[in-house]
Amino acid sequence: MNGIPSKMMFTLLFALVMVFGVVAEVYAYGWTGAKQCHYYYVKFRWGGNISNNHKTNFSAALKNWNNAQNKRHFVGDNNASGVLDSYYSSTQGYYGTTTWTPATGCIDAWASKMNKYYYATSDPFSGQGVGGHELGHALGLGHTNYWVLMNPGREIYNDVWTPQPDDIKGVNNLY
Repeated sequence: MNGIPSKMMFTLLFALVMVFGVVAEVYAYGWTGAKQCHYYYVKFRWGGNISNNHKTNFSAALKNWNNAQNKRHFVGDNNASGVLDSYYSSTQGYYGTTTWTPATGCIDAWASKMNKYYYATSDPFSGQGVGGHELGHALGLGHTNYWVLMNPGREIYNDVWTPQPDDIKGVNNLY
């Protein structure tokens, strides 16, 4: 009988250590189901409707992504199938949009655009956030509800305009 309470105590302590002492890593990123083809360089070209402010903000966002991780590197190429551009929609409700083909698997072509209707896309910081968010989609990242670049909430772009650690983990784990 003396051995039973000590075994129960050991089991209880072991269970408590396992439950509270082992920290599981939580990821705050998601994927779209598509990713850039198996090339290090992600080539892009400027679209015909790009505004000067959007070009400046996309350029900063490209630099931010290139400096944040080493799995994919954006480079300009006039013949690229990736396009960075501007558009205007007062009814769509989006600061930006990214489309790609095919919908899943290896991305053959993509286009990231910022909406001229919203002043925030022309602001030096929130515009970088919008551009960086759209480039994250081009890399294969999906939306998340955490306080990172891939959060689709508009208020986030006032504070987050560069890839955050979980955005970077998403790219590093995808590639």
